[in-house]
Amino acid sequence: MDTLIYTTIVGLYYGMNIWLVASGLTLIFGMLGVLNFAHGSLYMMGAFLGYTFASLCGQNFWMGLVLGPIAVGVIGALLEFCFLRRVYDLDMTYQLLMTYAFVLILDNLFKIIYGSLYVSVRVPIEGIVPIMNRFIPIYYFFIIAVGVLVAVLLWFLLNKTRFGCHLRAAAFNREMSSAVGIDVPKLFTLVFGIGSAMAALGGAMTAPIQTISSGMGTAIIIMSFIVAVIGGLGSLLGAFVGAIIIGLVNSFGILWVGELSAALPYLAMIAVLLMKPAGLFGVAEE
Repeated sequence: MDTLIYTTIVGLYYGMNIWLVASGLTLIFGMLGVLNFAHGSLYMMGAFLGYTFASLCGQNFWMGLVLGPIAVGVIGALLEFCFLRRVYDLDMTYQLLMTYAFVLILDNLFKIIYGSLYVSVRVPIEGIVPIMNRFIPIYYFFIIAVGVLVAVLLWFLLNKTRFGCHLRAAAFNREMSSAVGIDVPKLFTLVFGIGSAMAALGGAMTAPIQTISSGMGTAIIIMSFIVAVIGGLGSLLGAFVGAIIIGLVNSFGILWVGELSAALPYLAMIAVLLMKPAGLFGVAEE
């Protein structure tokens, strides 16, 4: 029983870590229709800038956790304003090529700035929680709590605010939204900035439990795409459920099949797509 509880909590922690990144990816695709390959690089930037701001503020992790995502959100908004909005009306191939170019530029830029060394951040919440014969870091529970809080705040933002109403209208019909006075370009810039900040939040929160490097965004973006596909592209609820599924699949897979667990997320995605090609909460195109 202690192994079951421990493995479940670790799976939820891993799932919420992916959710923090996948939520921004899903928000951007669902509202703007942009499949952002550079989202993993924004995650990496969040980790590095969180580390930098924490160091500048006397090793204050919490300042880094706030300032890092804000800085990446501003950078993401500038990328959308200066580049991406010019390819919205073109084929999606152009969007993919442009965001992939961002990956190459940002990863190498941060490698030049920080070098190829690995850096780490001190865990801000120390201590463990004993569960039967197992011990779980309190920081794992903090990440789970933040993941759930982000899900609730996103739901409230999109469904209970005027901003969310305008955003859903613009995502449904840009021309009609513009005709009734909604500033669609400004709205999309804000959304891209929010989505970028959410990726950075995931990176900043992962920094204390994972070494930071310029290539750290690769693995997380793959898992985020898997989560988004399982849940249904553009569905935040689907991404949340998909993240929990992948987290538990990964955790129990390590317990039961060891190294073979690396293939389980892909098998889970294939199984879902065979049953529901649009994903668990996706809408099939007619």
